[in-house]
Amino acid sequence: MAPRLRKAEVALTAKQLRFVQEYPVDLCGAKAAVRAGYSPRTADRIASRLLRHPRIAALLADHAAQVGARLDLTVKRLEEELARVAYFDLRELFDDRGQLLALEDMPENARRAVASIEIEDLFEGRGRSRERVGVVRKVKLWSKTEALRLGFQRLGALVERHEVAVADMAVREVSDAEWEMLAILTHHVVPTVAAPGAQPELPAACPSSGEAAPEPAVQVTYLQPQDGDTDA
Repeated sequence: MAPRLRKAEVALTAKQLRFVQEYPVDLCGAKAAVRAGYSPRTADRIASRLLRHPRIAALLADHAAQVGARLDLTVKRLEEELARVAYFDLRELFDDRGQLLALEDMPENARRAVASIEIEDLFEGRGRSRERVGVVRKVKLWSKTEALRLGFQRLGALVERHEVAVADMAVREVSDAEWEMLAILTHHVVPTVAAPGAQPELPAACPSSGEAAPEPAVQVTYLQPQDGDTDA
């Protein structure tokens, strides 16, 4: 017996259901629309409309809630992590002599504000006379400015306002065929030139699968001398 579909799923087309399955893969509406079978030329417009569809939005919200529960993503926990970065004090990384603490000795709040630590040994001389003279440790921290900005937004103290005036008008839902026809007409009015055999380019708003995550905004470079060179 085939599994019973939820009411929201019954009201959707096969392409729309496929879009619901594909969107969580990379959170890129245009790419999800293409994988769901929509035309690459109209994928960005179709995706924008699909994401505003009440039943599709409900299914995606339900999926996000299930993922959040599985990963223990709660508002309280996310706020705690945000506060650790926003209120981080650099002194927590060092001991009373100014030496960088070992990772296991750092306070938990300090460890969670650190993005990465790179360690490089310094040597002098060559061959058998080569001697280790020190260590360079590069500590990268997550952006305090970004954490504070997100904190302001969470409290409602930082609001980006967008006002759009719309006259009274009758509104109806545009069909997939109408969207595709509109995109074809737009394509003929403002043609785009592509190399023969080239794949249609997806909207720039979608990150590529190989795009690197943003680098941490702060880097602390610390030169630690040999034990014999430190002051008592």
